[in-house]
Amino acid sequence: ARGDANDDDDVDMEITFDSGIDRLGEKLKAKHERIKSGKGEATVWEKTLEEKKEKRRLAKEQAAAKRRSQDASQSSDEGGDDDGMGLGAADAAAEDAGFDDPFFNQDADVEAA
Repeated sequence: ARGDANDDDDVDMEITFDSGIDRLGEKLKAKHERIKSGKGEATVWEKTLEEKKEKRRLAKEQAAAKRRSQDASQSSDEGGDDDGMGLGAADAAAEDAGFDDPFFNQDADVEAA
């Protein structure tokens, strides 16, 4: 009975949705220009990325300095004569890399079989 009285007054309702794509484009453009110009405060994520980049750069510099010091000490130890000791250095590097597994030491046994 109650529904019958409202049937005469039915009104269609129209709902519209705004996706916001046009505002999103403007927002991204403004952010890009802010980053490009270097003005404004960096976001937390941008700061984190910069910190990671700086840590990687420092690690690379330290590794390069370590390699240079090792190369300098090896060249002074060798004395300039080349008697095939380069292979020994490669074996030492392999041991330093953590390849102390007996499997890798059995290459000669496998080739003989």
